[in-house]
Amino acid sequence: MQEFQIKINIPGGFISAGDFLEILEILEDKNVKNIQLGNRQNIYFKIPIDYLEPIKFDFIHSNIPFEIDSDQYPNIMSSYIAQNIFTSDNWLKEGVYKYIFELIDFQPRFKINLIDSSQTFIPYFTGNVNFINSLQENYWYCLIRYPKSNKLFTWPGLVYTDDIPQFYKIIEKVFLENLESFHFREDISSDLFLKKVMEILDIEILPNKTSLPIPDFNLPNYEGLHPYGNQTYWLGIYRRVDVFEISFLKELCFQSIKSRIGQLYFSPWRTLLIKGIQKDSKKDWLNLLDRFLIPCHHSQNELNWQLEDLSSEGMNLKNRLIRFLEERDIRTEGLVFAIKLQPRSGIFGSIIIKREGKDPKPKPIDFSYTYTLLYTLDFNPNTKEYQVWENSILESSLPNSLLNLIYTYYVQKTEKFKKEENRPGIHPESGFDSEPLAELLEGDIWQCSLCYTQYSNQIGDSEKGIPAGIDFTELKEYTCPLCEADKTLFLKISA
Repeated sequence: MQEFQIKINIPGGFISAGDFLEILEILEDKNVKNIQLGNRQNIYFKIPIDYLEPIKFDFIHSNIPFEIDSDQYPNIMSSYIAQNIFTSDNWLKEGVYKYIFELIDFQPRFKINLIDSSQTFIPYFTGNVNFINSLQENYWYCLIRYPKSNKLFTWPGLVYTDDIPQFYKIIEKVFLENLESFHFREDISSDLFLKKVMEILDIEILPNKTSLPIPDFNLPNYEGLHPYGNQTYWLGIYRRVDVFEISFLKELCFQSIKSRIGQLYFSPWRTLLIKGIQKDSKKDWLNLLDRFLIPCHHSQNELNWQLEDLSSEGMNLKNRLIRFLEERDIRTEGLVFAIKLQPRSGIFGSIIIKREGKDPKPKPIDFSYTYTLLYTLDFNPNTKEYQVWENSILESSLPNSLLNLIYTYYVQKTEKFKKEENRPGIHPESGFDSEPLAELLEGDIWQCSLCYTQYSNQIGDSEKGIPAGIDFTELKEYTCPLCEADKTLFLKISA
């Protein structure tokens, strides 16, 4: 049966528990079982053709904006979700966010980010027009990322809070009227863009000579139950399969209303946050997690990934790479990995795994895509200055290339720490060597093409009763100890 993809934006990433419950009840009535969260604080679900007209009627009747198989109106993303739990104290408060959203009484055609500069939980520059608060109260930096481009232009001045909607509309007008000049290009003239905007600019811009400081990146642990404030908790919920069941979400709304919690929050990490849980209702929230078997102790290796929306291919690749890293007990804290399978998708990361296209030479196994590994110069995902680490990487070789890049990050980080603190650096006896980690073993290494588990002739396989020193080619009916793949699906990766 034909299905349609429906998108609902949650402007700013916050919604009242009652409004969200209304959406869920409409979905449940149309036999929708679950939803997926997007990386711009929106939600997605599929609807069979038989329910399309009824759900359109309900959404229009309830004044719920939606799109069908379309992304014409990207969501406005904000760091309001991080307020009080991941931010430092400054003038950007709840009231300022809500005031701006009251002023934006239209659906933007390009991505807007409203960002608190004191946090790094919400990305800075994934919008096309990124407003980031300055030290001067009610004034914002504005950094423009041209549509379908990584090129950033810093507006030469600060924008007043009240002028944000009008300033955005001017930029949108320039973008739409000059598609050939400012879309899908890396050779964009910022001088031309500035000229076009200034021709129609009718608001005052405060002169500014200071550049936006980009803080060191830190991704907080955003799942689980955590205390903050005076006997108050916040709860973060992450789902490994990237799917939230309607039945669970309805109970979550009921519990929120019962606990007198007014709002729910959606993060760009595809998670839900609930703030303001009082100590006397803590047991009720833990009981809710128990009833639906919701775990809250995923590893950092799994939480620091950015994927394109609705990408099952990206999710599968992520899971294979995570499995590879966790089998080797590899630390990845401080990094953000992004898997980019579509061109110009705008996701962010300190390490980008970018699909190139199909290798013209057929391989024994149909993993014919190749990849480029990119990284930011300082491994800060909020910068846009990417360097190429390696090109034309076969998928079977991708895990080891990624491992070597991770190794490089920690070497650079430790050397920086040594210089700043005048302390000794990393030494082989502390767990690192001067050689890439993937090359520490001697002898032949064979790797499963499905899950990346490796067989070393030097080590053997104790789980299968194979002692050290047995050559892989001598094994008769060997299967992968993790995914049970046949021996024929192993590739020789080093000698």
